[in-house]
Amino acid sequence: MLNAPPLLSRLDNLQQTKARLELSNLTLKQQHGKELEGREEELEQVKVTLNKKLKSLGQQLDDVHEEKQSAVKVSFSNQMSFTLHWIT
Repeated sequence: MLNAPPLLSRLDNLQQTKARLELSNLTLKQQHGKELEGREEELEQVKVTLNKKLKSLGQQLDDVHEEKQSAVKVSFSNQMSFTLHWIT
């Protein structure tokens, strides 16, 4: 029975160490969860910003296309007027 007290002391130390490690692990998991939430929010903001920019660029492309179509129509109309003027 001479070994019993040192073993009990060692067991108590190991249990305390285990409890500290479990608490540390829980804290790290919580911190990691918060970091992930922050990154997800950041990514969502980037996604919204990029979608707005994409929509804006799409509208600009449509506007340029319409301008070119109008210019072609005006040019064609002017050509036809000029041609008809010389024919008659």
